[in-house]
Formats: sequence, C-alpha cells, structure tokens
Amino acid sequence: MDSRDIEKWRVELDSYANVEDGVEYWLARDLMEPMGYTRWENFAEVVKRAKVSCETNKTPVDSHFRDTTKMVTAGVAARAVKDY
Repeated sequence: MDSRDIEKWRVELDSYANVEDGVEYWLARDLMEPMGYTRWENFAEVVKRAKVSCETNKTPVDSHFRDTTKMVTAGVAARAVKDY
C-alpha cells in the first residue's frame, strides 16, 4: 500500500467520523461495509481481536473501544443494536 492508498483510506474513513463535545469518534457499524464486511457478526469478531491486540500491547482498551448501542430501522420499527 503506497502513500496515495493510505491517504485515500484516511479521507474515506474520516468521512464517517462523528464529533460530539469536541471528541471525534467512529461507530463500528458505520465502518464495517466500507472495510469490506457485510455481516455484523464477522465484523464484531474483528473488533474483539483488535481489543485483544490493545491488551497485548498494554494499550487501554477503553481509550479506543466503548460498548454502545445504535438505533437501526428494522421494518417499521427502530431498535437498539450493539455497536462499538
């Protein structure tokens, strides 16, 4: 991957950023499809492995991953689903 590819990905992923009270964050469910995943179950496993990697490298997991929920529309009703 060269620097042009990296910059393309940075711009793409930054377009999914949320900002709240000056804090920038991303939701896993927003990133899964741009990263090539179509099933939440598969992407949730990727997130779990990333959390383990943080622990292995003595990086505080809570500084990078927070369990949260996201409202999604399923049919005619909205419901809360797990997100990070």
